[in-house]
Amino acid sequence: MYKTLSKAFLILSLAMVQVVQGYAQDDVTTITLASPQAMPGDRTYLTSLLTNAGEVSVYHLQHWIEFPKDKLQYVSVRLGIAADLAKGVLTLELQEKPSSGQGMPEASSEDEALSAGEAMIAEGEAMIAAGEAILAGEAITSDDELTVLYLSIKGDQAFPDGPIVEVTFNVAHIEPQTIVFTHRLEAFDEQGEKISELVFSDGTLHVSLDMPDLPPAIFACLFYMH
Repeated sequence: MYKTLSKAFLILSLAMVQVVQGYAQDDVTTITLASPQAMPGDRTYLTSLLTNAGEVSVYHLQHWIEFPKDKLQYVSVRLGIAADLAKGVLTLELQEKPSSGQGMPEASSEDEALSAGEAMIAEGEAMIAAGEAILAGEAITSDDELTVLYLSIKGDQAFPDGPIVEVTFNVAHIEPQTIVFTHRLEAFDEQGEKISELVFSDGTLHVSLDMPDLPPAIFACLFYMH
């Protein structure tokens, strides 16, 4: 079942590349993170999709993708069609990132003591704002412990348009919500020079209790499998 859904999502991703190409601004190299809607306890996929600019050739991509480890469990990663065609080589690394809530550092001088006092005031103001938000009925989210997934994909040839890499996650049994994949990216050309004209953004995963609709491309899976 998971393999079938994965293949269906891959075909859907290819269709999304065509849409992205239609909206590419000024022929700028674009990387999009795409993910289907998932249910709590389900398996999901995050795919990196490349749209090339007219005169720019991408030979090397480096992703840094953050995700909450208590909500998503990393399962595996594999190269997409575009990376396979370029004979890409994948390197990955998982790193733990501490939550943003850190203890107050001790002041060792008058200036540092003043900074600590200002930080304490700012913290108090933040707590007051949080309390007001609770009274107003707004949702308050706690800091999550994050895992950083580093992905390096280097090709012997330029990457064509299409899926570069696909990451598989298991979704925890959590409440419906939207999970943000904080994303940083660097791209390089054949000479190893950094590509400055680059468009990318964070990815999002919508976790819902509603069963996601299968894409129409599901019927193309038999063709893809053969």
